[in-house]
Amino acid sequence: MAAIDLSAQPPAVSEPAPSTVHAMPPPDPTLAWRAAFSADGASLRYAERAGHGIAVVSPLSQGTTLAGLERAFGQRSFLDAAGAGHQLVLYDQRGAGGSADNEPQGWERRAADLWAVADAAGVERAVLYGVFDAGHTIAHAAALQPGRVLGLIFNRVPLAFAGAPGDSGTVPLAELERWFPHDPAAPLGDPLALMAALGINEADATALIDAWRPTVTPEALAAQETLLRAADLRPLLPALRAPALFVAPKRRPALQRWAEAGAELLPGARLVRPENAGETLGAMHAFLTVVGAASGRLGSRLPAALSDTLSDSRRSVGALRRIVVPVDPNVASGRAVELACRLGEAQKAEIVLVHVVSVPHVLPLDHPLPEAARRGERALTLGQVIAAEHGLPCRTRLLQERSPAGGIVRLAREEQADLVVMALGERAPGEEDRISNTAQEVLRRAPCEVLIDRRTAR
Repeated sequence: MAAIDLSAQPPAVSEPAPSTVHAMPPPDPTLAWRAAFSADGASLRYAERAGHGIAVVSPLSQGTTLAGLERAFGQRSFLDAAGAGHQLVLYDQRGAGGSADNEPQGWERRAADLWAVADAAGVERAVLYGVFDAGHTIAHAAALQPGRVLGLIFNRVPLAFAGAPGDSGTVPLAELERWFPHDPAAPLGDPLALMAALGINEADATALIDAWRPTVTPEALAAQETLLRAADLRPLLPALRAPALFVAPKRRPALQRWAEAGAELLPGARLVRPENAGETLGAMHAFLTVVGAASGRLGSRLPAALSDTLSDSRRSVGALRRIVVPVDPNVASGRAVELACRLGEAQKAEIVLVHVVSVPHVLPLDHPLPEAARRGERALTLGQVIAAEHGLPCRTRLLQERSPAGGIVRLAREEQADLVVMALGERAPGEEDRISNTAQEVLRRAPCEVLIDRRTAR
């Protein structure tokens, strides 16, 4: 693959690019700054926006701070749109913004920082989103605590920052030295050159750098340069197992090659080649939707084991497609029908109502019992009304059997029922905990799950 020449990129286009926005936008009131503390006691500034979806945690990339995002309209709008509907957590990485630190840095420390911020925000598991050097941070965070990673999104992330000419998916060393020149007259290097290479428009880039420059020291920048020079994702990516998305912008061949090289190394990664910011947002939202569906709405609030248990429980209830409910014309049976409808409402389960007329052994099985039949029809009518209120399909069966339990079990087998919901009628004083012989026999012989509703005096 040819050398990546970032100096030959087309004119910078923001993602998204505002038309002619020059006025500084007001701060986003939904992103309040907070402090998290790393294992070594360092303070890390983060901002959080609440959402009902899964969490997205994003360390901010080189030259970007939370204060800068308040001024860079295009970048802030893109991140707001990317995290719409989800819990979005952004934070300043060590050495800049509100996370000042002049000490030597390491990727393991940066990875631990990410999880310290996630802990402070109450996030158990999350999708991690990284741009440029932040892509290395999220990869190392995924390696450090793989069980907490729901997914990874890499946007404009090179495999290494100091590659040799022609090295696939890396930044040539000459470009890195252009961003970090050792010039006493410019101790903070040329961060605008980096922003232009990443496709940030001039207005946004200037706003980001103006906020970043006062917060970073030459010592902190030197520590970051040392960290980037040693960075290389190629040994790490093949070991990651989380679902991943690589964004390869079509209009920027160099950045596209970075994504292609990364996607080849990470198992199960998807590569998208968007034409513009709108397509990028669409791909990210589709990815978050798929991950969220797999983990469940509370996937970011629960550990993996509990989340899996929750998902299994939801799937188990969702599998109830046909529910048999024995009924009598009383409140207890009405409650049983109501309970069955609520269990089956989401998946539009079919409710099969049954009333069994018990025929004494001294009579033929088909002997007419009009009063008992009328009682059963009243019970079935009541159940039909309840099922109709829930909009569920409902069928009724009036059976004459020697044993009520035998009739219920036979019907459950014929209907291939997934569940039988039974109600225990009013019990005599002192016998509230006694289960009827009919219920005991159904529990023992039924070919499916049996749920018994025992109504107490309360």
